[in-house]
Amino acid sequence: MRIDPIGRMTAEIVGVVRERLGPDLARRHGLERNSIGFNELANIIGDSDPVQLTAQVDDLPGDPDAIDYSSYTFLLPRKLAGREITQGAVIQALLAPVVTLRGIRLWVARKIEILY
Repeated sequence: MRIDPIGRMTAEIVGVVRERLGPDLARRHGLERNSIGFNELANIIGDSDPVQLTAQVDDLPGDPDAIDYSSYTFLLPRKLAGREITQGAVIQALLAPVVTLRGIRLWVARKIEILY
C-alpha cells in the first residue's frame, strides 16, 4: 500500500529499498529550470538533482505470514544518498511531508541511515 504524505505528520520508517531513481524534477513537475517554482522545489528538497527512493516497510514485523507492506516514495539530496544506498539496502529514514507552491505533496528525507 502506497503511503502519501498527509498533513504535517513526519514518518520514521525502517524498510528495504526497492527502487532508486534520479528524477528530472523540472520535467516531472512541468517547471522550467531556474524558475521560481523550480527553485522553490529544489530549496524544499535541499538539492536540484535529488535521488528518489521507494522503500517497502513491513508494518507488522512480528508476523512473518501477514501481508502488511507499506510503500514510501521520497526524495533526498544526493549528499545524503551516497552510493551505498542501493536496491536491497535496509534503511532507517525520517520523512517530512512537504507541499510546494503548486500544491504538490511529497515526502522528503531529512535523515537517512543504512542499517544493512
